[in-house]
Amino acid sequence: TAYEIKECDWSSDVCSSDLSLEMNQQIGKMTLFTHRTLRSKGTRAPIHIHPFGGQTCVVSGEMTLYMDGAKPARKVAGECYWMPPKVRMSGVNTGDTDALMFDTFLVDNEEDIWIIVEPNLPFTQRQYNTFSYH
Repeated sequence: TAYEIKECDWSSDVCSSDLSLEMNQQIGKMTLFTHRTLRSKGTRAPIHIHPFGGQTCVVSGEMTLYMDGAKPARKVAGECYWMPPKVRMSGVNTGDTDALMFDTFLVDNEEDIWIIVEPNLPFTQRQYNTFSYH
């Protein structure tokens, strides 16, 4: 099955991943980010890495995490998955409805939350207001 990545119209609510910041707390030289993410049915995140890893908890819907070197991890409402640092991955809405999730990351203040590694998709880097393109 092919899942699409759509460039978001950042001036409207039409987006393959509608993200709003819920919490941003500085802890010494680290920042704890918690984001509410709504991923539309049939869409996926670009292939990316998380320099420090993170956790996603599915509130409603279904998500499947595809990572290098691992079996796909399918999670439904009430389940979470860990995203280890520096591993290529993509989260895919494999369900029949939009998926609501909370993403949590503890990140060094000098680092990005995620780094897009999929070619030709720099526009998606803005999802977390970071600016690394690789």
